[in-house]
This record gives sequence, C-alpha cells and structure tokens, in this order.
Amino acid sequence: MGKTTIDIVALYRTLDSVRNEKGLSWRTLAKEIGVSPSLLSRLRNGLKPDTDSFATIVRWLGIPAERFFVGGAQEEVNPHDDDDLMRQFVPLLKAQKI
Repeated sequence: MGKTTIDIVALYRTLDSVRNEKGLSWRTLAKEIGVSPSLLSRLRNGLKPDTDSFATIVRWLGIPAERFFVGGAQEEVNPHDDDDLMRQFVPLLKAQKI
C-alpha cells in the first residue's frame, strides 16, 4: 500500500468555494471554522495542515476526510472535479444561516 496524503489543492478549492458562496473574507472564514488565518494562508501556499486542523476543517465542511486523500488504497481525488464538490456541499451551505 502506498503513502496516503492530503490533496491540498482540493481542500483549498473547496474552502474557497464555500467562502465565495457565503461571501466571507479569509479571516472571517478562519474564525468561523475555528482555525488561524495563517493556516488558510499556508494551505494557499500548498503546505499541509496538522492533523487537528485538518480534522477541524473537514468537520466544519461536513465532507468526509477521505474525500481529500490521495494515494494508498484510496481513490485519487481530481481537484478539477468541482461539480462533484459542489453537489456535496451546496445543500450544507443552504442549510446554514448566513
């Protein structure tokens, strides 16, 4: 079994999509999630989050962590498959009060 890693591009794009849908700044998004703004900046620069931050982000997104795994026995995530991501979290956005 190969090494499993986090698809940072897919994670960042998902966060950016949610941020745009909600009309939030990155700083406000970080506060809403419960992470530091610098963590989101590090994600933008392609750096991986620590495990606690990753768990916090995916829990807030309401998307299984495995969705952002690549390698190993997991199916590779296509970061360009934005339609699939949108189908997963648009209902969550609609359910949240802005």
